[in-house]
Amino acid sequence: MRKDDRFASAMEFVTVEKQRRVIATAQLWLTQNETALQPRFDVVEVYAPEGILTKEPKIHHIEDAFQT
Repeated sequence: MRKDDRFASAMEFVTVEKQRRVIATAQLWLTQNETALQPRFDVVEVYAPEGILTKEPKIHHIEDAFQT
């Protein structure tokens, strides 16, 4: 969540290192929980100028935001 995107988009804060940690965690989980489903990684950007008091935050859902 960000107040705005003047500095950078919220997606830009999902760094390669954060992606690696999420992927590693998912791989561990998948070794312990068998599934036929194909996992994917989505990112949801939330822009809320007044923080939690924002009545209508802007929400942007990015499907399959990064690949494994």
